[in-house]
Amino acid sequence: CLKNLNSKWERCLPYGERLPFVSEDPDTFSNSYFKWLLLWNERKIEYGDVHFIPTDVVLVIDDGFREYVQRFAGDKERFYAVWQKAYTKLVSIGM
Repeated sequence: CLKNLNSKWERCLPYGERLPFVSEDPDTFSNSYFKWLLLWNERKIEYGDVHFIPTDVVLVIDDGFREYVQRFAGDKERFYAVWQKAYTKLVSIGM
């Protein structure tokens, strides 16, 4: 339903269900977001398993972004290292 990433995606889910990604355990930091994106792209999830918005979906539709999704889904430690570096940079400049 989000395949074309246009305004039609709004009809896929009622307004109250248009949520950003929510994992089974929202208090645990992990790379599950990337794993779910790949499952969505392979059409291996059921309706209601996860909710993505167009900005999430573009990460697996675009070849350049999908490369990072695949890397982070397959290597949790690499994702942690990249995230830590980016987060450290943000907080060091006062964001």
